[in-house]
Amino acid sequence: MNGELYRKTEVRKNQKWPMVELSKVVTLLRGQGLSKKDIGEKGGNKCVHYGQLYTTYGQVIKNAKSYTELDGKVWSVSGDVLVPGTTTADAMGIATASALLEDNVIIGGDINVLRIDKEKIDPVYLAYLLSKPFKKELAVYARGTNIIHLLGKDIIKIKIPLPPLEVQKEIVEQIEVKQNAIDHAKEIIKNLERETIFWPRA
Repeated sequence: MNGELYRKTEVRKNQKWPMVELSKVVTLLRGQGLSKKDIGEKGGNKCVHYGQLYTTYGQVIKNAKSYTELDGKVWSVSGDVLVPGTTTADAMGIATASALLEDNVIIGGDINVLRIDKEKIDPVYLAYLLSKPFKKELAVYARGTNIIHLLGKDIIKIKIPLPPLEVQKEIVEQIEVKQNAIDHAKEIIKNLERETIFWPRA
């Protein structure tokens, strides 16, 4: 981030933005079909299974990794924000979101799809909000005991701060810079651990 952009962002951090219900900036869809046995490393169509939102992906999906030979019923539009609809974990576990930045990916069942209004909200900004600062607000709507469900009709009731689109993008840029630094630090730690294995202390 350049100096001028940083100064602008520092000023804006103290501003209060309007709180907007998600229903005003997204259209709700629901993924369909697609069990684990239907997906693999090869196939005619890319796909996302709801379980992968916990195990494979973070807040951003730039390249879906799984394939299927099935024809999809719900296909992605780049910028869709995916929220899992079921889990056997707990309310906080289901409260996560991923921005899918790829067109024509089959979206499997038990995935809530928030199709954004691209003129109003940045998908990575929204995925970050729902996964981090607004995680508890999302978890409030989780229902169930042994199996937890999260319904789209409840998700879109959540109110989020909505700064201008350019400010959202600046926030995303800051997050990505920090995340890259964290990832780099983790890689250094892994390398040091490998060196310790090969060069044990006396």
